[in-house]
Amino acid sequence: MSEAVMAAEKKHSAYTFLLWWYNYMLENNLKQLEPGDFEEVLTEAYHNELYFDDLYAHIKSIQAKHQPVRGSRLPFRSETAAVAAAI
Repeated sequence: MSEAVMAAEKKHSAYTFLLWWYNYMLENNLKQLEPGDFEEVLTEAYHNELYFDDLYAHIKSIQAKHQPVRGSRLPFRSETAAVAAAI
């Protein structure tokens, strides 16, 4: 496999699988990696890539989406599912 093909696959994996998985992890309150740990691993693996700033912005956007709004009493989706399951 050529370097160009490997680089394209790495980028494709980042924008499809990794972003999807990170969002899924936060949405479902999974603890395989804490959000900061994921960010550290992602930075280590992708910091030299030309698209790193854009990829990092996507990570920050996903994090913001899953942060509770101050003063909000609405539970996260995973909390709602846990309450529904308990009933």
